[in-house]
Amino acid sequence: MCGIIGCAARRDVADLILGGLRQLEYRGYDSAGLAVIRDGALLVVRREGRIDNLAGQVKVSGVDGHTGIGHTRWATHGAPSEKNAHPHADGSGNLAVVHNGIIENFREVLHTAEGEGPRVPLETDSEVFAHLVQEHLKATLLDAVRTFRSANYAGPTRSASSPHDHPRLLVGARRDSPLVVGRGKGEKFLASDASAVLEYTSDVVYLDDGEIAELRPDGVRIVDLHGKNVRRDSRRVEWVARPSGPRAAFSTSC
Repeated sequence: MCGIIGCAARRDVADLILGGLRQLEYRGYDSAGLAVIRDGALLVVRREGRIDNLAGQVKVSGVDGHTGIGHTRWATHGAPSEKNAHPHADGSGNLAVVHNGIIENFREVLHTAEGEGPRVPLETDSEVFAHLVQEHLKATLLDAVRTFRSANYAGPTRSASSPHDHPRLLVGARRDSPLVVGRGKGEKFLASDASAVLEYTSDVVYLDDGEIAELRPDGVRIVDLHGKNVRRDSRRVEWVARPSGPRAAFSTSC
């Protein structure tokens, strides 16, 4: 169980992502990270431990941008460490991915794709997304994600990815595990659950299984695995998220 959030906006998003991660910290606290696109560069910050560790490093580094993704991890494949923290980048450093779930046959998927290009050694199943989506990236990011998601892999999963050469673009995909889209004015969100976005918008869309969403600050496009456009109305969530500022202590049961 992990937590993900992504945001494409007209304003800087690092603080928005950190706020969403604080709402999701109950889903995992082995490590946390975020990636943002700034001036055409993909910047990634990851830290072992709680969200406060990540927030401190983000503040020191001055990392920010108008599109970004974040993750808080509960380790399944790969030890709890900064190296295995999300987001994961592809081998070229052009694409960043966060992933929630388990790809049960990820070694088989990698073996099948061995001849498709060079690949660095992987320690976690989630890294499969970044490397193989990049290898499918011949047209649009949405099509690349759709092609990979249509491939033969097993296990519940949801993911979000963002490329450095499309600085206002974010793509998310759902398989079994819930994924929600938040619609704000001039900013759009992806998250594991609505609590991560309710500080910023109460208008949400719950993706159905197999659907993929392409987000830009001023719009959302949703398609199925065949590339057919899907119309989905927003729901208004009336409950309010708890304040997301730094906390001295945090406890929960999973």
